[in-house]
Formats: sequence, structure tokens, C-alpha cells
Amino acid sequence: MTDAALALHRAARPLLAAAYGSADARAGEAWEVLLGLQAGLQGVELADGSLRAGVALRLALLMEDRGQLAQAQAVLCKVGLWGRGGSGWGLGGEA
Repeated sequence: MTDAALALHRAARPLLAAAYGSADARAGEAWEVLLGLQAGLQGVELADGSLRAGVALRLALLMEDRGQLAQAQAVLCKVGLWGRGGSGWGLGGEA
């Protein structure tokens, strides 16, 4: 499963580079790919924290753009980029 998640990430780079917000033409496709990547990378507990964090940030930005703030915060919490209290950014789960 790790190999599949990494292969998907490599294949999706051009798509992800073209979609930064929900107004972008390929944002819907990027949304689906990011959801799959997030689930796959979390599922295998990939040791590459920077890759997991990058995917989480991209997904959270699209969620925020869609007004899904609680879901964006939850995605960031899963990779330790949001404080446990939900009051701001924190590395390692600290607020």
C-alpha cells in the first residue's frame, strides 16, 4: 500500500501543481486525489512526515476554501500541525 500511495503522489504532481484553490479548473480532481493520498499515507503511517504534512496542508487549504474549517483542522491535527486545543498552529500537537 505504501508503494501505491507513493506512486499516486508521483503521478498526481502535475495535477496538484495546477490546483491551489476551489476556483481552479481542476480543483475537484485535486480534491479527490488529496483525499485518497491523505487516507493512504495515514493508513500506512508513512515515516516521511514532510510528505504527509504537505498533502495535509494542500487538502486543508482546499477544505478551508470550501468553508469546511472543522474538517481542515481535523486533517491538520492528524499530522500534528494543529494544536490539540484547536486554538492555532503548533508543531508536535502543541498549541
